[in-house]
Amino acid sequence: MKILAVEDGGFRSQAERVKRGRAYLVGVLMDGFRMDDVILSHIAVDGLDSTERLLEMAEGRTEHLDVIMLASVSYGGFNLIDIVEVYKRLDVPVIIANPKKAGRRSVETAVRKHFPDWKKRLTIIQKAGRPHTVKVDTGGTVHFYIQGIRVKEAQKLIKGLTIFGNRPEPLRIARLIAHGLGMVSGG
Repeated sequence: MKILAVEDGGFRSQAERVKRGRAYLVGVLMDGFRMDDVILSHIAVDGLDSTERLLEMAEGRTEHLDVIMLASVSYGGFNLIDIVEVYKRLDVPVIIANPKKAGRRSVETAVRKHFPDWKKRLTIIQKAGRPHTVKVDTGGTVHFYIQGIRVKEAQKLIKGLTIFGNRPEPLRIARLIAHGLGMVSGG
C-alpha cells in the first residue's frame, strides 16, 4: 500500500506562530511500513495555500498512490486542506486520522472570530463531513474523516497501520520529521 502522509511542524507558542509566518508541510511517501521519500513544502500560517501545496506534493505520484493520510484538515494554524478538492483533482482517497477528536464548535467559533473569510474556511471544514471512529489494537480510538473510500475500508487500513500509540504509522513518522524540522530550523 502506497501512502502519502502529511503533517506540519507545529508551534511551541502563539508568539512563535505569529513570528514565523510560515510552517513546514511535510509529506512522507510510505510503501507499507517502509519510507520511500520525504517531500518538503512551506505554507503560510493561517493562509489558504495548503491544498495547493499538497497537490504539488502528490504531482507525478498519483498513479503510485493508494491513499493520502492527513492528521487534520488544519495545518499551519488555520490553513485548511480541502479534502473534497484533493480527491476530485487527484482521484486518490483521503483519510484524516487523529487520536484527538476535533472540537468542531470551538474551531468554528475561532474561525468566525479571527478571519474575514470565515465563510470560505467553514465551508472547507464542513466539506470534510462527519467524523467516524475506530478502536485500534493499542487500546485507543482514532477519529477519522474520509473522502473517496468506504468507512469499513478506512477502519481496516487505520487499524492495520496503527502499531504504536493511537496514530497510524505513516502519520507518526511524518509528525516526527515535521516536528524535528520545526525545532531545528525554526520553521
